[in-house]
Amino acid sequence: MVFLVQTMLYMAVVLYAPALALSAVTNVSIWTSVISVGAVCMFYCTLGGMKAVLWTDLFQAMLMFIGIFAIVIKGFSDIGFSEVFRIGYEEDRIAVPTLSPSLTERYTVWNLLIQGCIYSLMTFGANQIQIQRLLTLKNISRSRMALYLSIPLNVLFYILACVAGLVIYAHFYKCDPLTASNKPISAADQLLPFYIIKVLGGYPGLPGLCICGVFAAALSTVSSGLNSLSAVTMQDLVRPFLESRGYSEKTMAFTAKALTLFYGVLCILMTVLGTVFGNLIQAAQIIWAMCGGPVLAIFLLGMLTTRTNEKGALIGLVLGLCTTSWISFGTFASGARPKILPLSSENCQANSTLFSRISSSTLMPMLPETSTLITTSVPKINTETPYIFPLYRISYMWYATLGLLVGVTVGYISSIIISRIAGEYPDVSEDFLSPVLSQHYGKKKGLKRKELEMPSQEEAEPLANGTSIQNSTV
Repeated sequence: MVFLVQTMLYMAVVLYAPALALSAVTNVSIWTSVISVGAVCMFYCTLGGMKAVLWTDLFQAMLMFIGIFAIVIKGFSDIGFSEVFRIGYEEDRIAVPTLSPSLTERYTVWNLLIQGCIYSLMTFGANQIQIQRLLTLKNISRSRMALYLSIPLNVLFYILACVAGLVIYAHFYKCDPLTASNKPISAADQLLPFYIIKVLGGYPGLPGLCICGVFAAALSTVSSGLNSLSAVTMQDLVRPFLESRGYSEKTMAFTAKALTLFYGVLCILMTVLGTVFGNLIQAAQIIWAMCGGPVLAIFLLGMLTTRTNEKGALIGLVLGLCTTSWISFGTFASGARPKILPLSSENCQANSTLFSRISSSTLMPMLPETSTLITTSVPKINTETPYIFPLYRISYMWYATLGLLVGVTVGYISSIIISRIAGEYPDVSEDFLSPVLSQHYGKKKGLKRKELEMPSQEEAEPLANGTSIQNSTV
């Protein structure tokens, strides 16, 4: 259930982000865009299953790289490679993380390293979205190879994303469209498509290709999420009930497709949550960390300990979720916001005609004045500093770590207490422990660890789709 809630919240934010971007450069409303993207994902996920998701992910990844490469190359060509980094450095947009041990500092070496490790473990080791992809491969060697190949590609894309941000900042240096008098855009999340239309608009087809890259990122996440939601629900909740009633595999396959449609509609309806968040990227990270840390704690307790039992692990999970949820929602409700770096529009007078022309011809009118949509607009500077509870000042980069620590600590201690009270200790198979621990555990008991086997190709596809499997889902 935790995974279901986490994925639906995350997908709601992901689905809203490209719709907000598209509204800045077309006459398509945000909700028309949301419904269209959601409907497309539901269509090919329902009909094609996991195979369709994998192939579309491949082409969508290509579009993402093409789009971001176009932005970076054009920016370096117009502004200059050294000039982009000079402006970024002088304006404090290139900041080296400090070694400060403070938990309230937004980015430090420690929270980047620790959060990076935990985020990778959450994503690739304890999440159905990624595991279902690995299960479609023929053997464990190919799964490892897929993970190894993903490392340089992920690093490259993150670097390109950071460089693209520097390019966009250098282009609008001292003429920020968010603080300009005519204000051609109303949200920071609309800055990328605005830049694409303004700078790449003279190249036929290129702006559309770059915008497609933005939507490809959302489609990839939403399609994988829909497939995993259907698989988990089918395997853990629906299939046991249907099997006990003697329903056929054909009925179960139909039910799995119906679940995909159900979750697609539900995620579209939940997209309204995206309107209440400020920074959408931070919101997505917080949602992922809020649930991912405690869930990862359950996996680590099972892999690294032999004393953990079901009740203790459940207590750890619940308290971990309560801790991260309390801090996350409390921070949002308290109004705690990070320090905003200064923006300038002092040179916008010379570009006012250009902004006006773009706003009237290329960029369609924004939301009406009566709209209640809340976006990532630049906040007004408030000289008063209200009191904020210390926990709410903690950097969001520590949320997953806190959830993990609470889950592991409470889960392990609770398991020991419960076992001593009940006088029963769990009988753990060494096959479920980490390789290092299972080797020690096996020698101690005179047992031999079994080799890990991947499911056959015939078993892998149903497991990923949630339509047929003999054992419980991963």
